[in-house]
Amino acid sequence: MGIYRPDLARVLMTRAERAEVKARFSTSVRSQDQDVDGVNVTFADGSTGHYEVVIGADGLRSATRRMLGIALEAQPVGMEIWRLFAPRPPRVTGTELFYGGPCYIAGYALTSDTTLSAYLTEDAQDRFSTSPDEQVVTVRELSEASHGPWDTIRESMVDGIGGGVGGRPGRRCG
Repeated sequence: MGIYRPDLARVLMTRAERAEVKARFSTSVRSQDQDVDGVNVTFADGSTGHYEVVIGADGLRSATRRMLGIALEAQPVGMEIWRLFAPRPPRVTGTELFYGGPCYIAGYALTSDTTLSAYLTEDAQDRFSTSPDEQVVTVRELSEASHGPWDTIRESMVDGIGGGVGGRPGRRCG
């Protein structure tokens, strides 16, 4: 099962607000110190706060993890992934992976009754300066060896629409 990241963020924030969770944006944690009553946090903007729990959802190169003394650094594996959301062809009823062709894996996972999250993995390359039009061409080429639902997914790829259903391919991570 997959979920469109903005939808996940909306669900999480709605639930957090209902639970009266304090969320901070547009600043980062400079330091944190845990005691028996919770965590004292100092933010980069100079403000402070005391919290029962601190959740550091700060990504791959997590500053929160480093502050806790967890020495875990991401290591390149030599592959990148292209991701996109597309309309779900009616015959798609679950997650499928296709191996081989011009990419290692071409797969998709359902995100709703009408959408899916599609992904393709390839050798890591410097494609960060490619235009949206070039990104669409690249993903279409990488998926050409995959047929069935991929034929419909490929047709749904459009230029100039960022991120949403029928949108151009999203950013990669390596």
